[in-house]
Amino acid sequence: MWTGCCRRCRELQLTNNQENVGNQYIDKGSYFSGRNPRLIYRKPPLIFSSMEVLFMQPRCFLLLADNPLTLAQLRAEIEDLGEETRCQTALTAEEALFRLSQESVDAVLLLPCPAADCLTQSLIRHPPLAPPFLLGGLDGRLPEISQLPAWFSVLRLPALAAAHLPECTELARQLLTALGMPRTLRAWAFLPEMAALTVVHPPLLTDVTHGLYPLMARRAQLTPCAVERRLRLAIESTWNRGDYDAIARFFGQSVDPERGKPTNREFLCQLQERLTLSARRMERRVG
Repeated sequence: MWTGCCRRCRELQLTNNQENVGNQYIDKGSYFSGRNPRLIYRKPPLIFSSMEVLFMQPRCFLLLADNPLTLAQLRAEIEDLGEETRCQTALTAEEALFRLSQESVDAVLLLPCPAADCLTQSLIRHPPLAPPFLLGGLDGRLPEISQLPAWFSVLRLPALAAAHLPECTELARQLLTALGMPRTLRAWAFLPEMAALTVVHPPLLTDVTHGLYPLMARRAQLTPCAVERRLRLAIESTWNRGDYDAIARFFGQSVDPERGKPTNREFLCQLQERLTLSARRMERRVG
């Protein structure tokens, strides 16, 4: 059976044997493969604009207002957005700060009240490492509850995320240097900032293809494909020429032995975990 000189030749041969018919195509088969003609259905491809991406919708909201009746009504509307959507409520800034310290909150919805201004000022003075969105405050006006999924469908960063970005970038640069990553690689120009973005906004790791790569591409004036390719080559070069003791200490047995190196997302998740621990230690020392 003839299969071509390489995998690419085989793919080209199969492509030439396919005839498109709307959302389905007819595979004409091939004499060499022995396949008969068949009709195959397929879903139409998803098309995204340059700004809209498939991004994780927030699952945990914190609603701050001084009217209990308004809180109850808006909480019911928010929880109707999805089965996994949860909403906490707070009447004072102190209660809101306590809830933010106890659990991870994706977005804080601020209704006009004195407590909202007090909470905003407190978060500006002491910004958390992974701050939430402040709708009705620093991140713009509060949209209608029904428009929240559309608002979060566009990739954004919380306004407070820039507070810890420089120090996390420096920590990422030191960690990559300890791993032995060559500074001559093209990914070195954006990888420290890319790792820092995952620390200040962890939801970026949910879908790196449609979230982190486009964001980093816009910041580095590249294409998402170029970001993914340069990151993959940087990981391969680090595993081939880096400090093996440091790699074993930081990554341990988390790398698939069959692949020999982590995937892009696995590498970014490990960096994010290490950088988060380092940033927490620095906050304790300063405090």
